[in-house]
Amino acid sequence: MMPGVARSGMHGSPALKVRGRDGKLLVLAAVPVHKSAEPCSLVVRADRARRAALLKEAPELYHITDHYLDSGGVPARLRELSPDSIGPLLREAYELVRRTN
Repeated sequence: MMPGVARSGMHGSPALKVRGRDGKLLVLAAVPVHKSAEPCSLVVRADRARRAALLKEAPELYHITDHYLDSGGVPARLRELSPDSIGPLLREAYELVRRTN
């Protein structure tokens, strides 16, 4: 696991969080609970530019709903996400938090 990452929860759902520079716990990834989320999804932290790139590169894997437009994340379909791609995706989210918060 990456330094400082902890298993936690968000709205009663599993999440991975890390402390930002300001000391706040920030979500790296979470199982979404919003009704607009597709079943078997994972929301991963991403800035708007990276999210747009992911949606364009792999629309079969990443999707967006109105609820997530203003969030700092992108929903991913777990059934389409290979085990080899989860680690790099989480590391990218981790680096984003460490760089910007």
